[in-house]
Amino acid sequence: MPLISRAILLLATTLTFPLYASSKSCGYEIREPKLTFTGYKFTSKTGVNGTFDTIKHTSKKNETIESLISSTEFEIETASISTQLPYRDKKLLLFVFGNVKNPGKILGKVTHFDAKAHKAKAVLIMNGVTQEVNFSAFNDGNKHSFKGSIDLLQFGMKESFKNIQRECEDLHKGPDGIAKSWSEVGLEITAEIAPKACS
Repeated sequence: MPLISRAILLLATTLTFPLYASSKSCGYEIREPKLTFTGYKFTSKTGVNGTFDTIKHTSKKNETIESLISSTEFEIETASISTQLPYRDKKLLLFVFGNVKNPGKILGKVTHFDAKAHKAKAVLIMNGVTQEVNFSAFNDGNKHSFKGSIDLLQFGMKESFKNIQRECEDLHKGPDGIAKSWSEVGLEITAEIAPKACS
């Protein structure tokens, strides 16, 4: 083999092999997590969606997607609530989170994830109460979603719920003339999980 060809081959091997090897050892990362919640009104249980725009998260492991998800802890800032209606956001902050313990944060930790069974579990800490929440887990390529629900009353938030019932009585009156608010809240977490770039 000519000397120039050998030099080119050696240079190509030197440049490409470390990149390939490092990409295998840098694990995975969570990108652009989003939490959508759904509150319900009317006897027909009509949903009203909102989001929390600020979610901090850390993971102790990232070798595989399963270990990444299973070791994830997160912190939600309640002040980042958004329902596309500023006056409603203020009401929710005041009447739902205004009289709870540690009102600025909702904490959580994933405790179990089974991709084959499409199931996940997490503990959620709100108002100083810890509750386990079951989720259905799905993915489409790198896009992952987790769906579940909570009951505000199970977090000791009876007063918060009564406040919402009172403040939203007229708005939550349906075609049947009955004002109905639900303590159940639907949850959907979406995120992209992709290979982590090596520095």
